Amino acid sequence: MPHLRRLVLLTALAGLRFALGTVDDRRAGLVDNLLVLVEVESHRRERHPPGADQDRPAEMDAEEQQARVLLAARLQLGVQVVLASLNGRTLTLVDERDRAGQFYTDLLYVQRALELAASRSGPDGSEPPSMTELQQHLDHDLNRKLADRAEIREELAHRRQAGELKPSRWSLTRHEHNGFFQAHLDNGDGLLGPVMDGWAPVPEAVPGLLRSWNTPSSRPLDLQRQCQNPWPPDHLLPYGGRIPGHRGHDDDHTCAPGEGLGELLWQEHQEAHRARFAAVMRQVQDAWPAGAGVADIMQERTLALNTAQPPAPSIDQLLSGTHHHDGKLGQVDLIGLGSTITFGWIDPAAVARVGSGPWNDFASHRPGTVPAMLAALLGDSLDEALRIWNLDGDHVRVVRIPGPAGPLYTLGANGAHRLTAARLARMPLVWARITQRALPLQLYAYEAELHRSHSEQGDVVGCWRGLLARGLVTGRLEENPTLPAMSILHLDDVAAAWLLASPKIAIAWAAAYDHTYPGALDELGVPASAWSDERSWESWLCAPPP
Repeated sequence: MPHLRRLVLLTALAGLRFALGTVDDRRAGLVDNLLVLVEVESHRRERHPPGADQDRPAEMDAEEQQARVLLAARLQLGVQVVLASLNGRTLTLVDERDRAGQFYTDLLYVQRALELAASRSGPDGSEPPSMTELQQHLDHDLNRKLADRAEIREELAHRRQAGELKPSRWSLTRHEHNGFFQAHLDNGDGLLGPVMDGWAPVPEAVPGLLRSWNTPSSRPLDLQRQCQNPWPPDHLLPYGGRIPGHRGHDDDHTCAPGEGLGELLWQEHQEAHRARFAAVMRQVQDAWPAGAGVADIMQERTLALNTAQPPAPSIDQLLSGTHHHDGKLGQVDLIGLGSTITFGWIDPAAVARVGSGPWNDFASHRPGTVPAMLAALLGDSLDEALRIWNLDGDHVRVVRIPGPAGPLYTLGANGAHRLTAARLARMPLVWARITQRALPLQLYAYEAELHRSHSEQGDVVGCWRGLLARGLVTGRLEENPTLPAMSILHLDDVAAAWLLASPKIAIAWAAAYDHTYPGALDELGVPASAWSDERSWESWLCAPPP
């Protein structure tokens, strides 16, 4: 495989070069994949070094060889995308490798298509199905698997619900053929929604998406359907409901969650929202130290916050809710059980992360914004404060992370200054656009970026094993002892998504959760001694459960 080895080396070097020299989200996933490929190739050569016993097994069978070349070709394209996005340059490899990659791609997919066609031909020798019909069959099977997984999750949730708690009552008022749906929370506290937009790939996933908003998580769900189920799609729906060019895209059904929802929910309840923000201002003013200036209090509270509650590390990969599915006929689809979006008043103390740096560390990026927002809260004008905070226009965006006693939040696409100001002002509530995604159906260790070295990969898989044994995670672990990074967790349920992170990250989120919901982790069966440091976390998870 001399061509493959040269390609691996070139793509790895190129990816690492730009990993060291740039900060780019697309680059991070690319480099992870490159390192996995290099590790696979390196391990193969360790097992079968040149000059070894001639009786050893063949290095690779034909299909493994084809698949490896395909992965390398995909990585080559990824490097080219990164390069083009940086400065327009292009990494060009020899035409021979390009032709070989395309040849293997075509050969593999044609082979699979023929096998599928033969398997679905009638016993009377009737004509095999067309490629379109084959794709519909495959999509039908995949939709059925998604429905089955959603039903398994719903059954688990039903078993764990606390019957003595009052159920949350939802009315499903709209469900479109592209998977978009809209629901109304009928017995909320006035802080959330009450309208919820969502998207689900199959109708069976809707109850689980709504149930995950329950606080506590064991609260029962009462869902009343006031609309008809959409008809079963002919193809897999595009993730999110619309992707022009996707085989399941329908130009007649293109609704997407969240469009216009913020304006609707603010305007319909504008007076109530104004009154709530006025109450927040009064509470901040009453608790503000007499005679203290904004700059002094901001400095004092920033130091205290970074000392006692430093921002939690990123777990964005765990919150994506999706994985890539490589189809047998060449398509690559984003697969997941959906997401929901609403607007509401959240507790800023439950916001665990607003960026990669410490609290209130914006350097030269609008340094006067946070002081201006604090000054507005201390002022006399509600209209001026609302103008500066701009809650109903440029929305604060957060991602909700469910937990047993209540959620934590991390910054979405916008609102770092306002969330920081809210924490420094010790506001009880702030208005935000809230997104929540279903748990991923499967999780590779390398995809979740939970490792930094070979030994740490093993530690993560060991932690997953312990979480399963203690009932904090439900699912199936498909271990790869040779390459721990390729171990797969087929996930049905987890008490909180951050439990799946590497020890260093998990204990940071545990500290944030305990600060927000004191005693909740202990009640869950996770004692404070378990998350005091990384070694304690690993030891506790590796010890036999009581």
